[in-house]
Amino acid sequence: IARELEIAGWLASASTDLKNASPAKLSSVAKHCIESGHNTVTRSMRFNFEIAEISRNCANQLVRHELGLAKCQQSQRYCIVDTASHYTPASYNKNQSFYIPTLDLFLTYEQFMQISKEMYFASLQKGVPMEDARMVLAGASHTKINVSFNWEGLTNFCQERRCKRAQTEIRKVANTIYAQVEDVSHF
Repeated sequence: IARELEIAGWLASASTDLKNASPAKLSSVAKHCIESGHNTVTRSMRFNFEIAEISRNCANQLVRHELGLAKCQQSQRYCIVDTASHYTPASYNKNQSFYIPTLDLFLTYEQFMQISKEMYFASLQKGVPMEDARMVLAGASHTKINVSFNWEGLTNFCQERRCKRAQTEIRKVANTIYAQVEDVSHF
């Protein structure tokens, strides 16, 4: 973050009489620009994150953000999915079962996730291509995504996804990102 502030301060120095300013001075200039709402200099700032162990559903919400965001997500087409873990929403009670009429049986959330994983690996063993086998995986299956925000994109993402109406998992991701850049944020 410090280097990003220096770069933003260096950009801002073009409109001032700063010559050979120290990194600390450049950072100070950048913070002043951000606090005063002069966001032109923030366009150079990039914030990079590796976000692991989030559900595919959460990643789908994240990639819908286009403003100032570059992203690259783990492929389920070219990587065998690590099905060791998945996201379980707090709203699912571990012992609560649901009646599935077409199968005439009761399943818990965890049992369903286990069936999904077993179907995935059984499909691979039968020679089903990875790009097709992935279709049986639940949206709660974990994935990894690398994202790079510019300042405007980061601000927009945090404003939208830290909202109390946002889904819990994406809100946790946004709050974690926000906490990591809070010292320069001034959202």
